[in-house]
Amino acid sequence: TQLNPKYAPGFYQRGIAWARQGDLRRAIEDFTRSIECSPRSPEGYFNRGKARKLVGEISGAIEDYKKVLELTSPKWKGRAQVENIIKDLREQAAGSR
Repeated sequence: TQLNPKYAPGFYQRGIAWARQGDLRRAIEDFTRSIECSPRSPEGYFNRGKARKLVGEISGAIEDYKKVLELTSPKWKGRAQVENIIKDLREQAAGSR
């Protein structure tokens, strides 16, 4: 599907669809395009991080989740969850060395 190259929600939603179908590489591509269009939106980073984690791109996933923390309020209700994901990913990365 041809999307408006400046319309972040279109890429984001298509990324969600690719992820649900199990095509994580295409999902990562579309989340990346969404981020390029809207770099201050944490949702694209969160979902790209999730997809990267699932394909084994641990360092990329950690960077995406760190960006989510940077872009959200310290009082954001999902903050502890993201911090725990980062901790788990760091442990996973240390264990694979």
